[in-house]
Amino acid sequence: MMFKKLVSLFGGAQRGGEQTPSNAGQTAKNRPKRAAKPSFARPGDDPYAWLEAVDSEEALAFVRSQNGRSLETLEADPRFKTLQEEALTILNSSERIADPALAGRSVRNFWQDEAHVRGLWREADLRAYLTGVPKWRTLLDVDALAASENENWVFQGADVLAPELDRAMVSLSRGGADAAVRREFSIREARFIDDGFILPESKGATAWFDPNTLLVGVDFGP
Repeated sequence: MMFKKLVSLFGGAQRGGEQTPSNAGQTAKNRPKRAAKPSFARPGDDPYAWLEAVDSEEALAFVRSQNGRSLETLEADPRFKTLQEEALTILNSSERIADPALAGRSVRNFWQDEAHVRGLWREADLRAYLTGVPKWRTLLDVDALAASENENWVFQGADVLAPELDRAMVSLSRGGADAAVRREFSIREARFIDDGFILPESKGATAWFDPNTLLVGVDFGP
């Protein structure tokens, strides 16, 4: 019996060579002043750390207040409504080119429109795609998944196992956060694998070594 294995990789970053700044020829007197970068002795010193909890009521209230300030200015422009309608028409148009990602003899694509706000991960036969009238097969309906799991899922891509291209680690973030939950997915069966790899919410990445071994580089905590 083969067992699934998780392998963590810890690597050190190397500092590259120093680059000469573009204003090196200026004297100290006439050189433009650069904005000071915030420097915090301890993580707790950052007064804006609370904004990293993107789903918290405090952070959402702050975003709503800032959006309100922006919208007040934008909507006051007489061109706003026309430009908004034109932009939505373009973004939701079914005539947009389905950006192809080649996968053997198939084409895979992530598609969003008015009916699929969170998006569809789907695939079609390459030959059919080249005719301009592909018949798409839905791999993952993110809107349906979010509704069924009561989660604010945002599709963040998939790490697909080569050369079969049938197994993937799908990354899903809550509300578009940098951190993501990663779950093993069968492309052939268009479903998550019940006893497959599952990595809890974290920033990081994965890479396949073989069908039963996954290389993992994520934030495991302190």
